[in-house]
Amino acid sequence: MNPRIFGVACAVIATALGLMYMNAAGAPALYLAVNALSLAMGLALFALIPPDRVASTQSGGTIIALGGGQSRRNVPRLPPKRPLRS
Repeated sequence: MNPRIFGVACAVIATALGLMYMNAAGAPALYLAVNALSLAMGLALFALIPPDRVASTQSGGTIIALGGGQSRRNVPRLPPKRPLRS
């Protein structure tokens, strides 16, 4: 079996199992949509990687620019921990 096809199959199966689990646990529909869209984005970025090693090494900058440029700006931050009183 082609390793690329095997990798895509694993990603799709893992995402499907995760969606089923989150749905069974009562997760909001937005969480399910974000999970499904992240699979679509991952598959789209994976499609940009050429199968041969030399070309895939040269396409690294494009992959980083499209997928790796996300920042943690929108991640909610927890309030600082207060020291315990003794």
